[in-house]
Order: sequence, then structure tokens, then C-alpha cells
Amino acid sequence: MKRTNKQQADAGLIILARHPRVGAVRSRLAHTLGEKVAMEFHRLSAERLFLELERLPFPVQRFLFYSGSEDEVALRKWTGNSFVYEQQKGADRGERLRHAFGATFARRVRKAVIVGTDVPDLTAGLIDEALHLLDTYDVVIGPDHNGGYYLLGLKAVHDDLFHNVPWGTSRVYGYTLRVIKALDLSLAFLPMLIDVNTEADLRRWMEANRRSRRGHLEDYLQEALTF
Repeated sequence: MKRTNKQQADAGLIILARHPRVGAVRSRLAHTLGEKVAMEFHRLSAERLFLELERLPFPVQRFLFYSGSEDEVALRKWTGNSFVYEQQKGADRGERLRHAFGATFARRVRKAVIVGTDVPDLTAGLIDEALHLLDTYDVVIGPDHNGGYYLLGLKAVHDDLFHNVPWGTSRVYGYTLRVIKALDLSLAFLPMLIDVNTEADLRRWMEANRRSRRGHLEDYLQEALTF
């Protein structure tokens, strides 16, 4: 079937994000690289994703969910006016993800993907692929190398996907696959990408992309770090 802009008019893209402030983001990176480097990685990686969204070949409703401690005015100044802004709700990551999907579907979105801002290799092409796969499958998932996932695509909220998940461990992806199987949902996969949480992750990503086209993120890291 030919892809058209009209087909994606009811698609949603969800991001959970923080405003880049020194000492407020990427604590695991900051532990070894310092708060300034961690903040700059967070900012540049997120801005890289925002640019990718501009390359999508169709209109998508964009939602940015921010924590209660964030300044929405500062976020709007940073990200522009291309998002619907909503406050995150929930006591843990699972509750926040579940709320984000629920709030998005409440706006007459038929299918949605949620993505992280710490996966520099996430492209418009992969997001495009995920949204089109949702025309056929119930769930789309993009695994990361740490045993989690960098993208989750759904057409409905399934509470079990967000309850009792061992967040922050290498068991998230496997647990999620078992839940999907138990719910008898059809599933499509995206390629595995590197999710940058630690200095080791960052160095692995830099090494994997040593011969790739450089952007602002790579230029900054080349100056800030000794690889």
C-alpha cells in the first residue's frame, strides 16, 4: 500500500523530556564525566531528535511530557511550539509511560510511539517505519543494547506492559516481550540501537560511529572527551 500523509494524520509521537540544566539530567553520565558534559549530551541528543522529527514525511501530533518540577516556559523556549505540552503523572516510570499513552490516545490519536532522547541513532526513518508497522501490528518495539527499549509503539493502552516491570535493569526488554506474548498481541521489531546512560555506553556509541557523518553532538564530544 502506498504511504500517504493522510494515513498518518491520526499518529502521535510521545517524548518524556527534561529541560537541560546542569545537575538535573543524566546523573549516571554525570557520575564519571561531570554534570556539564552530561547536560550538554542531554541537550544535543534531544535537539538531534527534534531535527529528525522535522524530517518525517507526514504530519504527526507531537506530545512532550515534562516532570512537575520543570518550567514549561523554559521548555517551550527550548523546544519551540511544535509540541503539545503535558505534565508527567505517576509514581514510577511505568505509571508515567502509561499516563502518557493514555493522555495521547484521549486526543483522538489512533496509534502512537514513545521514544527516548538518549538514543542518538534514532532517525526519522525508524519512527516512520514504526508508525507504518502499527497499521499491521498491535505493538512495535525497538530494543536497546542494555536490555531495555528505546521505542514502544501501541494502538491501545495495555496496563500489564507498565506494571511490575524491572525498570532500570537489563530485564526490561525480556519482561516486556513475555507480557506481549501473554496478551496475545502481534509484534514487530525495529533494529537494536545504543541507549546512552553511562560513560561506557557513550564511548561505545562514539566508537561505533567513528566513521559516520559528524554533527554538533559528535563535534562537542570530540572536544570535551579524550577517545
